[in-house]
Amino acid sequence: MGEPVMLSEVNVEYIEALKLEYPIGVEVQLVKADYKRSSLKTGLLGEVKYVDQLGTIYVLWGNGEISGLMYGKDDFFVTNQTVAGVK
Repeated sequence: MGEPVMLSEVNVEYIEALKLEYPIGVEVQLVKADYKRSSLKTGLLGEVKYVDQLGTIYVLWGNGEISGLMYGKDDFFVTNQTVAGVK
């Protein structure tokens, strides 16, 4: 097992790539979250709000909840839609 990654070691290029792949306003659909969240169900749609400096993708879900997704841990995909009013 590798050494833990420190905040200062997070790859800036990786974070920028995530921001391009999951821009603000793009719609995502949840397949499965890595840990139990009773209010988030398979098929739930949400709007990407931002990607933080650690690469967590924050989503405002259709049920009103805001939560973070981890690329490579949680299972979700872009629906190729943008939320109305976001350009």
